Amino acid sequence: MSRSKFTKAQVDYLFSLPAVKRATTTRIYYTDEFRNDCMRRYRAGGSPARIFAEAGMGSDLIGYKR
Repeated sequence: MSRSKFTKAQVDYLFSLPAVKRATTTRIYYTDEFRNDCMRRYRAGGSPARIFAEAGMGSDLIGYKR
């Protein structure tokens, strides 16, 4: 199974986002604050796609299933 990788420019962009603690070409590490907020909003009925898009990480960047 192949996994798409982020480009250097995408990693730099991801790292610049407040929700991202660290980013590599294959992984995104989120801040604790974002993870907690994300789960709170999801449990309240929020759409995961919308939550991530509002944080600057739309499905066009991180993929639909990621």
